[in-house]
Amino acid sequence: MGSSNRHQTKLVENEQALAIIEEILKEGNSVKIAVRGNSMAPALIDGKDSVTLEPVAMQKRDLSVGDVILFRYKGTFLMHRIVAINSRGKASGAEKIMITTKGDALATSETISSEDVLAVARFKRHNRIELLLRRIEMSRYVRFLQNVLKK
Repeated sequence: MGSSNRHQTKLVENEQALAIIEEILKEGNSVKIAVRGNSMAPALIDGKDSVTLEPVAMQKRDLSVGDVILFRYKGTFLMHRIVAINSRGKASGAEKIMITTKGDALATSETISSEDVLAVARFKRHNRIELLLRRIEMSRYVRFLQNVLKK
């Protein structure tokens, strides 16, 4: 009689999972996660893409405009692209770095302290044709949902 090696799937709330991920990152470890949400579409699509989160403390270079980061924001976690980095005087004798981020598919932005950044996201970069095809795919999906919701 052999033992069964069946894996059980456990559903975990997003905030609970992200708190666990934050602890893993604080220990200096990278973690791979599936993308949830479409704020970074077409570069990153919900349920289709995954990213490897690398702890910001382990980076061999400074953060740059264009980097996609995971950060704390108003009691939750977001993963958006850096669009600006600014220094704002001295806080406790050290220069305070403010970062403005924005989801690629959003009109609004967020401004955070560099202290709120947890990780840099690494993922497959798409060329212009791939991005165009992903936009078309997303627009077809949106039209389909609009038609379904009208019924």
